[in-house]
Amino acid sequence: MDEANYCSPAEFAQLCGLSLVTIRRLMRSGRLPSVQPGGPRHRILIPCDALDRLLPATGRVVHPEKLASGTITDPPKRLSGPLPKWLREKPC
Repeated sequence: MDEANYCSPAEFAQLCGLSLVTIRRLMRSGRLPSVQPGGPRHRILIPCDALDRLLPATGRVVHPEKLASGTITDPPKRLSGPLPKWLREKPC
């Protein structure tokens, strides 16, 4: 097994911009392939090409320059609904 083609769950979470909890949930449900070369209770590895299969399923888009530079974080999107009180402008 060539370990250059695999990454840890934490590294994979950083690459795709999802949380580590979400990555573990996807592995447990079987939607994200993973291997444990040492058997149970040993490290978990995820194939790096799984990123190509995962991103279209989540609707996220990663630009190649972001992937190369390691800055995958996107700015948070504004949710619908009223602003929280601490963000509202206070009348003078």
